[in-house]
Amino acid sequence: MELEGTSIAHDQHYTVSELAKRWHLSPNTVRRLVADEPGVIKLTVGPLLRNRRKRQLVSLRIPERVALRVHAKLST
Repeated sequence: MELEGTSIAHDQHYTVSELAKRWHLSPNTVRRLVADEPGVIKLTVGPLLRNRRKRQLVSLRIPERVALRVHAKLST
């Protein structure tokens, strides 16, 4: 994915908890703010084959320019 002439892959990537600390928000709030933003990496771990009732775990990695874009929306 290319944005602004450089690859988003070279950006610093943050976890939800890192942004929550920086922005003084709860991790759940940050997760809701960034979950559907373009460029956010979603790492999904499915349930174990033996126990299909467990829910999938989704870990988010937020590139710096996405974090800046979301923060700018919050600041307006």
